[in-house]
Amino acid sequence: MGQKEKKFRLQDFGIWFLVLLCTLVLITLCFDEGLDYDEAYSWHTTYRNSFAGVWQAILDDHDTDIPLWYWCLKVWVAIFGESWFVYKLFSVMGTLATMILGATAVRRIWGNKTAVLFIISVSLSPALLHNSVNVRMYSWTVFLITACGVLVYWMSDRTRKLWMWILLGFLTVVGLFCHYFTAFCYLFLYLFLLIRVFLQNKKESCKVIACGVIALIPFLIWLIIFDFFHLVGGGAAPGVSKTELKEIFQYLFETEVEYSVLLGTGVFAVAIAGVVLLGKKFEKWEKYFVLMSLVMTPLIFGVMGYVSSVSYHFFTPRHVLHSAGLMWLGIAIVLSRINVMSYLCGLLFVGSMGASAYEKSYHVEYETTPYMAETKALIAERMEPGDIIIFNAETSFGLVYDYYLREQQLVHVSQVNLEELAGKPVWFLDATGKHLSEEQLKGWELAYEQIDGIYGFRQSDNNTFFQVYKLDIKEPKE
Repeated sequence: MGQKEKKFRLQDFGIWFLVLLCTLVLITLCFDEGLDYDEAYSWHTTYRNSFAGVWQAILDDHDTDIPLWYWCLKVWVAIFGESWFVYKLFSVMGTLATMILGATAVRRIWGNKTAVLFIISVSLSPALLHNSVNVRMYSWTVFLITACGVLVYWMSDRTRKLWMWILLGFLTVVGLFCHYFTAFCYLFLYLFLLIRVFLQNKKESCKVIACGVIALIPFLIWLIIFDFFHLVGGGAAPGVSKTELKEIFQYLFETEVEYSVLLGTGVFAVAIAGVVLLGKKFEKWEKYFVLMSLVMTPLIFGVMGYVSSVSYHFFTPRHVLHSAGLMWLGIAIVLSRINVMSYLCGLLFVGSMGASAYEKSYHVEYETTPYMAETKALIAERMEPGDIIIFNAETSFGLVYDYYLREQQLVHVSQVNLEELAGKPVWFLDATGKHLSEEQLKGWELAYEQIDGIYGFRQSDNNTFFQVYKLDIKEPKE
């Protein structure tokens, strides 16, 4: 074996060891059962519904979700078993897919240095680390958009390969059917591909349009079935605050380290300046691709801000996360080209940011659930299937409670009818101090037996810690 081949094998081992190491780091955050509201929605939609039921539930909720990701999650759980670890592992697999993309396609096109920085960034940077273990579709949409972006760059001068067009169409359809707002990412990618192909070979540009239209047709059919278009033109949803641009960078870069947002924004700016000032180190279309990858996130913010202002929909910083993989790819390409010192500083920054983000996520996953063990023990030892559970947290948090109390019947305090509950085993979870109204109590007496201790699931907006009471419902004596 020659010296060159040994060096390549060593580099190959190092890249794949890094992928494995980052995956194991993420898996260490998957062993707790502290759900947030969005995760509870994912579980409820998947667990409580058949495949047809998922479709109907998404239609009824009129949110920015589409059934495909829930169907895939349902299949995953059917194969590997019903446990919260399995649910979280599905999100980790999305990030693992992105890292594998870095170890293969990104490494082949842009080299080892870019691949290393990219792999660390897409797995351990703050927002991406959190969503790698959060049971939502974002780790998978990051993979789909990043894979599509790399494919678009790679195939720009290889337009006669049919399999590339088929793969591009597949990635587009799957991404669109995981989340609406991936559409804005695809818009930029297809425009880049169309312009490049048009300038090289006008006849080939029709393939870009055809691929985009074919991929868009099923999505448009869904929007018609969903009745999405009646939301447009109705004005912004009342009570929903607008997201400011600084919130995007806070979401992407903020850690427990002071000034991390400023540093992250600085790295972003340096990357843009680097590709502009050092244009000779990039091929012509490579330079444009990197610039597009970098500016896509703030541009999508602007587009979605406008859509949010004229439609009965809103967006949050998380909705621009789909393009974050490409953003980090652009940063990794530029820092790998400037000089060795810039690259090492980039590695140091991403590594320290990842360590702080991990510490923050570890706290969220394991330290905001101090009463989880006692609460699960109480449910297992004292509550029976079919027991009535009255709760006074926000109505929406019934989804969180439903995960832990899946065999009981949950009733919000505002919906209680004591006549229907008389003679049944009834429990009361008091999270807010709000009790039954005089109108609800009319004609009835309640005896409260307080269960010693404080109970709760994950700490969230004062909705999950509660006192537990056993209720005895009686008609008042004459």
